[in-house]
Amino acid sequence: MSKKLNNIELKAVRQGLGLSVAEACDIVNVKKRTWQYWEAGRSPVPDDVSETFLKFKKDYIIALDNLLKDITETHIVLPFYKEFEDFCQKTQNNSIVKWRIYQSVISYLMLTRYEISLDDTAKIPKSFY
Repeated sequence: MSKKLNNIELKAVRQGLGLSVAEACDIVNVKKRTWQYWEAGRSPVPDDVSETFLKFKKDYIIALDNLLKDITETHIVLPFYKEFEDFCQKTQNNSIVKWRIYQSVISYLMLTRYEISLDDTAKIPKSFY
């Protein structure tokens, strides 16, 4: 049997990806109260929701690994895309999850030892896709 997220892990993955409860609800098509019950441990996390968010976690790890390959000892400039619409326009990717994963990875890189600068006119490395 594969790994299944518990309520605490579900909340940690959602928050780590920068998703609001409302965004998470839209992704899995449930009401806010249902999501809150899952995160509070009042109801078990359904298998399909667990699988979806484990996939997002895997996508995050892949995106991080790919961007880390591009960062050597040199300084790299990356866009942040504060607005979802900018991300869609510049990348032709209309997935809010991909945008949040990208933002989360960039935030991680900014908060760690990696030398990066942010400039929304820069291009996302192809390795991110």
